[in-house]
Amino acid sequence: MRELLLRATSGIIYVVLILSSLYYSKLFFFLLIFVFSVAALQEFHKLISYKSRLGYYILCLLFLSFYLNVVLIKAWMVLLILVVFTHTVLIFWLYIPNKSTFNPLQKLGLSIFYLVGGCFFIVATTSLNTQFSTGTILYIFVIIWVNDTSAYCIGKLTGRRPLWKEISPNKTWEGFFGGVVFCVLTSYIFYKNTVAYPLSAFVLMGIAIPILSTFGDLIQSKFKRIANVKDSGALIPGHGGIFDRMDSIIFTAPFTYLIITIFNHVS
Repeated sequence: MRELLLRATSGIIYVVLILSSLYYSKLFFFLLIFVFSVAALQEFHKLISYKSRLGYYILCLLFLSFYLNVVLIKAWMVLLILVVFTHTVLIFWLYIPNKSTFNPLQKLGLSIFYLVGGCFFIVATTSLNTQFSTGTILYIFVIIWVNDTSAYCIGKLTGRRPLWKEISPNKTWEGFFGGVVFCVLTSYIFYKNTVAYPLSAFVLMGIAIPILSTFGDLIQSKFKRIANVKDSGALIPGHGGIFDRMDSIIFTAPFTYLIITIFNHVS
C-alpha cells in the first residue's frame, strides 16, 4: 500500500509538472523536456553501456535550433523518417528471443534516432499547425496517461492473459484492450471540443497512441531485461528513472508527429 501511494504521488507530481509547464509558457515546457531528455539519455546510455557524448551534443543542437526557431523543415523530415524507421525496427527487435548485444555503431544509432530523436519530437510537436485548443502535445500526453491508468486498473481487476510474459509479465491483454477503449473515448471528448480534424482522425489516433505507447514501454522493458535491472534509474520514487516515465512519449511522439503532418497535408 505504501509503495502504491508513493508511486501515485510521484506520478501526480510528474503530471502536474507537465501540465503547469504547458499552461505557463512554451519556454518552461521546453526547458522541462530538455532536462528530462538529458536525464533519460544518461539512463539509456547506462542501460546499453555506452559512454559517448555525441548524443548529448546532438540533443543540445536540436533543442537549440528549435528554441531559436531555426526551422529546417527538410532536415526535420529526414530526421523524422530516420527516427520512425529506427522505432519500427525496435518493434521487430522485440520478437528476437535471444539476449541481444549492440556494437558501438548500433549504440550510436539507438542513442540518436531512438532516444534523442524521440525526445526532440516531443517539443517539435508543439510547432505543428493545428487547431487543438489545448495543444497537440497535451492531447498526446493525456491519451498516454489515460492508457497507462486504465490499462493498469483493468489489468489488475480482470487481467488473466499475459500480453508479453517474457518482457513485461504484469501487462495483460485485458488491460491493453481496456486502455485502447478508454483512449478512444477520451479522444472522442477532444473531438467534441475542437474542429481540428474529422472524427476518423481522432479515432485513428485514439487507437494508434495506446498501441505505440505499449510498444514503447515493452521496448524499454526489454532494454532493462538485457541490462538485468528493474528500473532505468532512481530519480522518481516508486517509478524508477526519468526514462521509465518517458518511454511511452519518447516512442509515441515521432509517429504522432508524422500522422498529424499527413492529416495537415490531406485536409
